[in-house]
Amino acid sequence: MKKINSVATNRFFGRVLFAGGLLSLSVASSNVSAASFSLNGNYRFGTNMLVNTDLSSGVRNGSSNSTTFMEHRFLLRPDVVIDERFSVKSELSFAQLLSGSGNTVGSNFGSSLDSQLSQMGGGQQLQVNTVYLRWASDWGLFRFGRIPKSWGLGVLYDAGEDVLDDFQTIRDRADFQAMLGSLGFRIAYEKGSEGVITNDNDDIDTYELALDYANAEGDSAVGILYSRNIRSLKTTAAGSSSHDLSIFAKKRWGSFQVGGEFVSIATQNADTTSGFLIQADYMPGPWRIAYDFAYASSSSSSKFSFNQNYKPFMFLFRHSLGTSVPSAEVRAGRGVGADVVGDGGGGALVNKGHVSYEFSDMTLGSDFGFASLGRNGASGKSYLGLETDFFLTQQWYDNFKMTYAAGFLIPGEAFGASPKAAWGVEIKGVLEF
Repeated sequence: MKKINSVATNRFFGRVLFAGGLLSLSVASSNVSAASFSLNGNYRFGTNMLVNTDLSSGVRNGSSNSTTFMEHRFLLRPDVVIDERFSVKSELSFAQLLSGSGNTVGSNFGSSLDSQLSQMGGGQQLQVNTVYLRWASDWGLFRFGRIPKSWGLGVLYDAGEDVLDDFQTIRDRADFQAMLGSLGFRIAYEKGSEGVITNDNDDIDTYELALDYANAEGDSAVGILYSRNIRSLKTTAAGSSSHDLSIFAKKRWGSFQVGGEFVSIATQNADTTSGFLIQADYMPGPWRIAYDFAYASSSSSSKFSFNQNYKPFMFLFRHSLGTSVPSAEVRAGRGVGADVVGDGGGGALVNKGHVSYEFSDMTLGSDFGFASLGRNGASGKSYLGLETDFFLTQQWYDNFKMTYAAGFLIPGEAFGASPKAAWGVEIKGVLEF
């Protein structure tokens, strides 16, 4: 009698079952609409050397007089396109640094290069930034899920679409936008917090209406947004319920353009806070001359803070400065209007100039200006300092560029008596695909 090889038999039946499974899957797929896969994203990397960020002659505990580190971030956007109406969009951030790693960084900072801060070691994570359904119907655009959010000049909301942004405005929401020619109308509902699902008394709910207009030529736009935030638990970090209002306008005439955004937030049992940004640009040929004026109000009960992606300078309102802020903070989001000194102050008044010249595949420029607090902290002083930054951007290819930057800050006495200057250099690389 001929022996049967059981191992060969198992392999044969395994292959038959696998082929049958593939055939069944292909038959099932033919009965439904075929979906396609779209992939894009970006990778950024860089190195930093910052000197005397504590703005003092001494050295803070747990830090050194200079800060040098390498960083990188990889964002991947895999989208499933079902048909011309439906798609599921998402964004993944690989190796985002965890807050428990010992450093406090921006929510979309990425990670410093450190072999000990691996995902296995609990120092990094794969972060799902966004995932949502997009339905383009005959009536308008409907979205549902975890959605990036931008508005106006980015004073209140900024989705972090610039590759060098460290923050994103992301909301769990359902929204619908109808377009009537150049006029857009949007209605939305957001869930800031669900808490215990069976308990509606610990939720945060937002109801939003927005109306905007942009002409066909793209040289003018205007919009108004109103949000009603209902925060059931007033003891949370989000604060009490509020009414939020934002109005923006942008206009361009040939080589000159100007834009502005005004925001007002009326919080229950607190003073109404406001902020506004005016930006003017003159672009004759390869030159660009620009000016920013930013204001954020502050009182004893509340203060207005710009979105952290608005970074007027290399040091001020971008890096954590002074001796009163934690030494482990790195670009952690003390933006315009926030307590940048760390001693209880707030609000801001910012004047910023910009000059740049584009030649060949390079842009050479400078940002310069000064700023002060709107409300003094423990130092009793408001002047934050004078800063001058220089940069050179080199566009190597259509999808890859490098930026080389240097900054010098002469701090004011808001950071304490006789503060010392800070300076630094940064090199950044940006790849988009």
